[in-house]
Amino acid sequence: MAQDLVSIVVPVYNVERYLPTCVDSLLAQTYTDLEIILVDDGSTDHSPDLCDCYAKKNEHVRVVHKPNGGLSSARNAGIDVAEGTYIAFVDSDDYVDPCYIETLYNAITSSDADLALCAFDLVDESRQRLGTISLDPGIMSTEGFWGRYFVEGSSSVPTGASAAVVAWNKLYKRSIFSTLRYAEGRLYEDEYILCDVISNCKRIVAVSDVLYFYLQRSGSIMGTDQGVRFIEQAESNFYKCRYFIGKDQYGWASSALLRTIGAIAVAQRAIRTEEDAKTVRNAQATYRMLYRIVAPHVPSREMRMRGYLFMCFPRLFSLSLPTLRS
Repeated sequence: MAQDLVSIVVPVYNVERYLPTCVDSLLAQTYTDLEIILVDDGSTDHSPDLCDCYAKKNEHVRVVHKPNGGLSSARNAGIDVAEGTYIAFVDSDDYVDPCYIETLYNAITSSDADLALCAFDLVDESRQRLGTISLDPGIMSTEGFWGRYFVEGSSSVPTGASAAVVAWNKLYKRSIFSTLRYAEGRLYEDEYILCDVISNCKRIVAVSDVLYFYLQRSGSIMGTDQGVRFIEQAESNFYKCRYFIGKDQYGWASSALLRTIGAIAVAQRAIRTEEDAKTVRNAQATYRMLYRIVAPHVPSREMRMRGYLFMCFPRLFSLSLPTLRS
């Protein structure tokens, strides 16, 4: 029986040490109707040569060489050339289980879903497991997905929520990306596109199998300056808040907004320059504007009061935090 072609997009930037483990895990997939698209994002090490070597040796591997533009730019370049009915993203320093694509493909096709996602392990550079992000299996509507990801009117993050946000533990119908691309120049590019991806889905299926292995290493993107990182995190939640307001889903809008409090407070403590201070003030102003819209819809009096106090006295929240590491 003919299978659907699955495109796997792998952004590559200066990962010569990790790339073989990643690509070898993709070539070992039990699902064989694959095109593996290695997007060399202007690497300055031997990664481009490794990509070309894989392409010469295996007909399933394609290589795109491009000037450096960042992770989102590389993913977008892969989407542009992908020919599969389905598409997946794998980061080049991670690796996957041999049944990764087969399990997600069977889940997405048997449930007539638009997106399938799996649990994943956090691993160190010696492949030792640091923890597992678990998922409850099941089929969800769009509303069910958001209900699992957000606790209405609360800043709490449900177990497994991080598995819902990231781009890389999923198999998508490629049609989802017919008009969508990742926001370039953002640290939390996954979160910025999430609302639009989910709005293009009628049905989502989660599997509890641990099929993806996410490497935690020093020198990665998430090692970026603390203040910048947390402001970006807050802005990604502002984006979701506005999205939900536009759909009159104020419970989830309030959850997205309340999640910005800690991020802005941490950024306040990390201020080093006047430009940093201006960025934090802008985030605080955005918070105040959105809080006035969503406050009447926060069911918890405690959370409503916490949100109000942060609006009026943001510096008190930053002062209450433990001392930040330099």
